[in-house]
Amino acid sequence: MTWQHVRQAVGGWIAGNSATPAQQALLPASFGGDPTMAGFRRFSGANGQSALRDLPLPTHERAQQIAYFLYLVNPMAQWLMNIQTAYIVGEGLTLKSAESDEATQAVLDAWWTDEQNDWDLKLDQKVLELGLYGEQCWTAFTAQGTGRVRLGYLDPWLIDEVVVSPDDAEQAIGVITKRYALDGAEIPQRRLTVVTALSDDELGTAARALRDRFTDGDCYYYAVNKVSNGSRGWSDLLARADWLDGYEQFMFQRLERADLANRVVADITLQGMTPEQVAAYAKAFVAPKPGGHFFHNEKVTYETKAPELHASDAREDARLFKHQAISGLPEHWFGGGGDTNRATASEMDEPTYKLFQKRQKQVKGIVQKTARHAVREAKVWGTIPQTASETVKAEFPAMVQADVAKLGAAMQSLSTALAVQVTQQTISKAEARRIFATAVRRLGIELPDLTDAELADLAAENQLNHDAQDYRQDPAAKKTTLAAHAAQAMKRIK
Repeated sequence: MTWQHVRQAVGGWIAGNSATPAQQALLPASFGGDPTMAGFRRFSGANGQSALRDLPLPTHERAQQIAYFLYLVNPMAQWLMNIQTAYIVGEGLTLKSAESDEATQAVLDAWWTDEQNDWDLKLDQKVLELGLYGEQCWTAFTAQGTGRVRLGYLDPWLIDEVVVSPDDAEQAIGVITKRYALDGAEIPQRRLTVVTALSDDELGTAARALRDRFTDGDCYYYAVNKVSNGSRGWSDLLARADWLDGYEQFMFQRLERADLANRVVADITLQGMTPEQVAAYAKAFVAPKPGGHFFHNEKVTYETKAPELHASDAREDARLFKHQAISGLPEHWFGGGGDTNRATASEMDEPTYKLFQKRQKQVKGIVQKTARHAVREAKVWGTIPQTASETVKAEFPAMVQADVAKLGAAMQSLSTALAVQVTQQTISKAEARRIFATAVRRLGIELPDLTDAELADLAAENQLNHDAQDYRQDPAAKKTTLAAHAAQAMKRIK
């Protein structure tokens, strides 16, 4: 199955599910509202499942294989995935207890640095593969007695089905793996329970009945690029794979054409000779060396010719194809300046950062959810008190370093404008502080909201501290400081 076949399968599935509202109302829900589905099993997902937006397993497998192949051999595909991962992960993240609970923090530190989990080393790879395959499944192993949780890895290709709750299509409750052979031994199918924060009562009767059939261990399952009622995720390269491959083929064709254009041949005209004489001449002919001489009479003409391919300038075509292949990212990120300058390039970067921040938010949620389970398992086994906090906070450094000089100038102008507005009593000091806090947030600084009364108390306290500074200073230190000032004054006089 080629990538075009994958696209055709996606397009055919969408077209086959475009029944009119009237047709949908007249047909049973089991047919999805499409008259052509009568008498047939569902094309997407498994019969009776809530995930109605899944494509057949062979299509999903092929899409992942092509995405992996593109990442290996296509420079632009590899760059797209690597640059996204670099911006999302940055210098790594910090995981901490949101309520500064020491017991919780100890569990998080041990879980993060565990030699099997090794998040500092593996986080980049997990984020990369989440985008490359569209999903991640990590098996979970809890040590009895200590409650320490260690993570394994399940290749997405081995996933046969992700089972969702009949009551909630967004809630995955189990992962079913394929049967396969390894070194001559058959690996049986496994049914893994997806770790959730829901109790049995919250899952519902039907979901509990399904979940009870998953007895082969626990796992975490996360997916991106899917809709709410789809159970599987899709690769970030899905929509642009054809264009990535087409751009690479176009560049190779231009390379071959350039090679042909550089080839030179000798054209020798022999006037009045018979075919036999021409053959004899060709057999005895020795081409002159570079800078050499060729001697002949008026019946022999020697010319050097290069092929005239009449190839148009391909730069515009290449730029057009590249724009489509890297859609969503600025052209100047991939070695092309285009019509941009520094000012316009900065404006073009903003949408891309927003997309990266969206994925970064998803990664943050994934890490926090997985870490909370580690804390809960520690509670189950009594490693930490039952009262320990389960609130976990993952923090990434700023994705883009702020232009301090530009922000400083802007904040100075903003401060002046706010001071004028406060003096004219058009806004309160508390409102001015909130506006200023919005500006400094770009520097990673969070200013808490304060009322006018609290601001007045803070100003009075600062003034009191300033006025009382001389009285709190150590007498010996004060004497030393005065002596130093006096010495400097004497030097200036001299």
